[in-house]
Amino acid sequence: MSILQKRAVSDWKCLTSVKSLAVYLLLLFSFSLYSQCDPVNGSTGTDLVGSQAFTGRMGMRFTVNSPIRVTQLGAFDSGQDGFSSTITVAIVDAGGNVVVPSSGTPLSLDGIIGTFNGPFQMVGGFPAVTLTPGNYTVVAYGYSPSEFNGNSNAGDNVAITNDGGGLITHVDSPWDGTAAMGVPGNTHIIGGFHAGNFTFSAVAPVLSTNINGVVVNSNNNGVDDTGSFVVCNGVSPNLSITSFTDATAQTNVWVERIITTSNTTLGPWCLGGPACIFQPGDFAGATATAALINPALSGTVTMRFRAFVDIDGDDEFSAGDCAGDWIQYTVTINAISAAITPDPAEVCILTDLQLNGNPSGGSGTYTGHLWSGPGAVYLNNTTVVNPIFNHNTIGLYNLVYRVTDSNGCTATDNINVNLRDVGLPEISCPTSPVTMSADPDRCSAVVCFPVSAMDLCPVNLPITLAGHTYIGTFNGHTYFRSNGTFTWEAANAAAVAVGGHMVSVNSLLEKNWLLANTPSNWYWIGLRYSPSLGQFKWTSGEPVTYTNWGIGQPGTLDGDYVYSWEIPFIGGPLDLGWYDGPALINRRYIVEFQGFPVTLVSGLPSGSNFPVGTTSVTYRATDSAGNIDECTFDVIVTDDQSPEITCPADVTVQLDPLACEGIAVFADPVTDDNCPEKPLRMLHRLESGDLFPIGDNTVTFEATDVAGNTAQCSFTVTVLDYFNPSLGCKNVNLSLDEDCEGELTPTEVLTGWEGPMGEILLGCLDLYEINIKGQTEKTWAIQ
Repeated sequence: MSILQKRAVSDWKCLTSVKSLAVYLLLLFSFSLYSQCDPVNGSTGTDLVGSQAFTGRMGMRFTVNSPIRVTQLGAFDSGQDGFSSTITVAIVDAGGNVVVPSSGTPLSLDGIIGTFNGPFQMVGGFPAVTLTPGNYTVVAYGYSPSEFNGNSNAGDNVAITNDGGGLITHVDSPWDGTAAMGVPGNTHIIGGFHAGNFTFSAVAPVLSTNINGVVVNSNNNGVDDTGSFVVCNGVSPNLSITSFTDATAQTNVWVERIITTSNTTLGPWCLGGPACIFQPGDFAGATATAALINPALSGTVTMRFRAFVDIDGDDEFSAGDCAGDWIQYTVTINAISAAITPDPAEVCILTDLQLNGNPSGGSGTYTGHLWSGPGAVYLNNTTVVNPIFNHNTIGLYNLVYRVTDSNGCTATDNINVNLRDVGLPEISCPTSPVTMSADPDRCSAVVCFPVSAMDLCPVNLPITLAGHTYIGTFNGHTYFRSNGTFTWEAANAAAVAVGGHMVSVNSLLEKNWLLANTPSNWYWIGLRYSPSLGQFKWTSGEPVTYTNWGIGQPGTLDGDYVYSWEIPFIGGPLDLGWYDGPALINRRYIVEFQGFPVTLVSGLPSGSNFPVGTTSVTYRATDSAGNIDECTFDVIVTDDQSPEITCPADVTVQLDPLACEGIAVFADPVTDDNCPEKPLRMLHRLESGDLFPIGDNTVTFEATDVAGNTAQCSFTVTVLDYFNPSLGCKNVNLSLDEDCEGELTPTEVLTGWEGPMGEILLGCLDLYEINIKGQTEKTWAIQ
């Protein structure tokens, strides 16, 4: 059983008043450190004058039990009047090697060169030498009749030897007649000679400690040697001694420990003073736990250790013991906490929840912030004070926040998040039918209208879209470009189908951002010409407040559809502007998401060619919880354009002799209309192939389209009577009857009406009139 174990029962009870104990110890050890390590001479004596003239070497042999520090050499100076002979002195080891001085050269003493300590003249001036345990001899020679030494066999008193409280053990006093440095071969009793001497003291222990990886060495300069570290509250154990050694390797070294605490409990180490004493090796591997009394506040543990040489062997520190410097560790017990607010929390799905996960207390900077638990992967952990939780699935989530400071201390807190979706989305469509006149010469109209939606739980715009490449986000709007090429109409339908619309560019800043982030190419944009209105419209329903037309645009190549054209150039793409034209070439398009996405359920998307008539349009908004809201409205396109009708050219019919009517043949009128079905009716009673009377006959046609719009055209059918230029009049005598009437026929008054072959050369007889005019001669003529 180790000393630490043997003392455990009593030492763990050293829970006396820390303050009073500290005051006691401060008073007890307030005197000089080195009063416990005072040097002593190896021998002293009462004889001041020697009685033996012996030139050989004489020694004092001793065993070093615990390392000693030799600071002076000396010799017996008979009469204290200086050496009249040269005395040589040194300490040699068992092999006769000079070890003090460390230079290996003995001291030669002549005259007065040192200080007197009783009958011995002591000389320093050489580096102090530490002698480790072993056998040594202090040897002196050179005494003579002019400089006597003392010998108990010659009537002198025995020298008084000092063992320094057990640091050394005197063995005997060797001698021989050789006047050279070495180990004498003969022996005499302990203290038998007054000859060589030395001054020694205990070697102050050099304590080397390693607690929680912090190494502190006592350098024994009279000043405390310090170290500090931080331990984490709640960790058991959090104090650990890795090594605890005395660098001087002395066997009778003990360590005194004084521990004081503030707002801290410490176990199982004793919190005492002098009674808490162990040997250095007993500390290695010892552990303890320091815990805060009030975890909201930091605490401290002050640990003071002092090694001392137990010179008197009483296993306690006493006035005669030699102590090293105090080593003091200041340990901070880390009070660290993390608090998340709000707790509990409610948030809409796909909505940023700002969490205050701010740690407090602790020491140093915070090096780690970790979120765990369901939904933690949906937590933005890049900021400390306000991390963001954003998830797309309704449910209850328990998040755990763990923070670590630079000392490795951690604190945790958890929070319940209720991820929900309250209420239906609200979609807004035109509240009354959208009415437009058909575009000129078309049975349809380009119609643009706004549709928007909102929800109590807003939606996050996507950053991935199948078949598209993400461009980025500008001013809260998200943009993608299509990977494939399409006609403008197909691109418009595809953009609406994913919940967005083809891009509408409303500012120079937006145009420049798209230019910088879109590869050089040409792209359909959501600008469409409305012939009925005579202006360009955005399919999003936004007003056109900004344009970026290219040179000569719009109108160089007439068309309804608009694309943006940019080409590669040094330093970045070159913007050529916007161009309108027909949809002859398939192009990529840019789709824009802004606000709550809406998708087309039925009908045609904004910006399409709506046919004449009524088209029912339904849009849908779906929130992240699957809640749906729809709106339906009508787009009414009216046909206000009259049809076009073109009649054939005038027709002239020449009659045969005696014919009063002629057949007129003519083509139907040519008609055209923006809507193809056009009923046609004739307002005149005669049609092509009918008999038309002599004269000008006006023929009128009328075309009516499906909307009831009408148009008329007319032409003339002229029927010419037969005309014979050989006809003439002749005189006719006519007898009247009793009623004074007579009858004449055209042939009776005309000449030349019959040709040589008997052919009739008359026109329509019904057109001839016989006018009888009275004459002064009372004759009548027929004309």
